[in-house]
Amino acid sequence: MSLKADSYILKAKITPELKKRFLEEIKRSIKTGKETGFPICLSNAKAQNDKLYAPAKRCTGKECEFIIEDLKKYCPDKVQGAFHPHPYLPNIERFYGRKPTEKEIKDGIKIYKRHFEKEGITLQTPSHHDLTDVLIDQCIGDTEGTVCVGSDMDLTKVECWTIKSDRVKIRDCPQATEEHKQRISDKPRDWIKPLFNREIINVQH
Repeated sequence: MSLKADSYILKAKITPELKKRFLEEIKRSIKTGKETGFPICLSNAKAQNDKLYAPAKRCTGKECEFIIEDLKKYCPDKVQGAFHPHPYLPNIERFYGRKPTEKEIKDGIKIYKRHFEKEGITLQTPSHHDLTDVLIDQCIGDTEGTVCVGSDMDLTKVECWTIKSDRVKIRDCPQATEEHKQRISDKPRDWIKPLFNREIINVQH
């Protein structure tokens, strides 16, 4: 079953400056060949109209395994969540055992897109591990519960998944904790998808 984008209010809170940071971070992931990212903060200031923004903090690789206590250090008002791009391009280079040509990269991207479409997801869809991470953070802290994900294969859009707090049951927290330990990098499992709103954010306009 394919994933349907929901209508939600998060998109209205994303500023042009935050979109710029999304794009910059995707490009940084391409340059480093690693997962990079940053926290997403929600301002309470009336002058900011509850807008989302990115603090100066950035991460690379394992540094991006944020926990709620870390996020609070960088978001003085509220923690909305975090952003990271998924680095798929290094897999193409590993496949060829060398730096691939431009044509080989384009062909590789087409193969990835076709595979993901068959799975009912996109290049920007968070993994199941990403979603359990966000759910746990909301269960144990006061994060708003959002994960935004980009891809080094697409500079045009980002997917943001935000928890529907009224849909989360007591049993969901321990289940998320147990499955988080398994580091499931596959697509989101059926039980967790209804707990989130999904939005597509265009970052180039």
